Amino acid sequence: MKRVIQPSSLQGTLRVPSSKSVSHRALICAALSAGVSCVSGLDDSRDLRATREAMEALGASFELVEDGIWEITGVREHTKNAVIDCGESGSTLRFMIPIAALLADRAEFNGEGKLPTRPIQTILDVFDQAGTTYTYPGQLPLVTERFELPTSFELDGSISSQFFTGFLLAAPIAKSEMTLDIQGKLESEPYVELTREVMAAFGIEINRTETGYYVPDGQRYTSVDFHVEGDFSQAAFWIVAGLIGTQPICLRGLKKKSRQGDRAILFLVREMGGDWEWKNDDLWVYPSKTTGITIDVRDIPDLVPILSVLAAVSFGETRIVNAARLRIKESDRLESTTNVLTALGVKIQEEKEGLLIQGGEGFTGGLVDAWNDHRIAMAVAIASIRASAEIELTGSEAVNKSYPHFWDEFQRMGGKIDE
Repeated sequence: MKRVIQPSSLQGTLRVPSSKSVSHRALICAALSAGVSCVSGLDDSRDLRATREAMEALGASFELVEDGIWEITGVREHTKNAVIDCGESGSTLRFMIPIAALLADRAEFNGEGKLPTRPIQTILDVFDQAGTTYTYPGQLPLVTERFELPTSFELDGSISSQFFTGFLLAAPIAKSEMTLDIQGKLESEPYVELTREVMAAFGIEINRTETGYYVPDGQRYTSVDFHVEGDFSQAAFWIVAGLIGTQPICLRGLKKKSRQGDRAILFLVREMGGDWEWKNDDLWVYPSKTTGITIDVRDIPDLVPILSVLAAVSFGETRIVNAARLRIKESDRLESTTNVLTALGVKIQEEKEGLLIQGGEGFTGGLVDAWNDHRIAMAVAIASIRASAEIELTGSEAVNKSYPHFWDEFQRMGGKIDE
């Protein structure tokens, strides 16, 4: 779908959507708990529907009791055959493979977009160690048979923290202790800390060791009432909107001391000269003159598209480093970010593991594509604030993956769109 975005000024107050990362984990923990849990504050999206439907395929049930509030009855018995469509959600796929392999005699995983070719070999290496039978022709579909989770193994940390989260979520199902060691450097470790926090809320203790993680035996998920905090990954777009615009923006629903890795956006933009403050529980962001810096995105890869927009209107040079994993996201985000910003008049250079961006006054108009990537689409929308002419964006519906109401909120805050 094409949207024509006119240059505009955004302002006002906005409730940040619930954290997708926390939501995935909370839905899974609730669905693995005995009894009925209540998870509130949820904002639906295609990715979260994929996780919900995956747990339904394993025997959990979900009831929407009112907007944003779900009652979840946990899995009661093993399943003979589960067919799990992960859509384009890498989190769903990587979290669910070890869980489903423990709960289903046979599980088949499917996906669409780039998901069928996104790497999962790290998980399959554990299956090989455990002697598990599976069928995987180098891309989805993957078919697994039930396996016994090893009590001690290691995972390569250089690809994705999602592999660690998947096995940690699965560990209590195995009814035995588990020692999980990190091989090499663990990418995006804050996301594993987030996993530990959510699992603790559902009664599961995970200990951080010198070499990895230890899950004591004899633990069971406990049903609880759980509220999902706001998403710093999504808030990042509005934070940059407040910095590069002409009016302040107030964001509600964020947790000041959140364990979300993308909370780092606050400290990065402050280092660049951005002005923000907490007023009680609200985050206020003010128009600012920012300066380019070097940004290590090893633990915050999802922030690259919107940080690149900020860099493009910051004084001097911004270098984004340690971003190689962006090539295996919904799009190759180093390529797509470079392509889109170049089309909008930015001096940007794609490097092997990063980006080099020369700051300027703003963006030209032009025709760009979202690359079937929600974060690219939203970054383009925010760039329009400082555009000199209209921007035609094709594939704008990509936001449905994580933020279906983005365009409604964009217009409510003052954005101008022709469809």
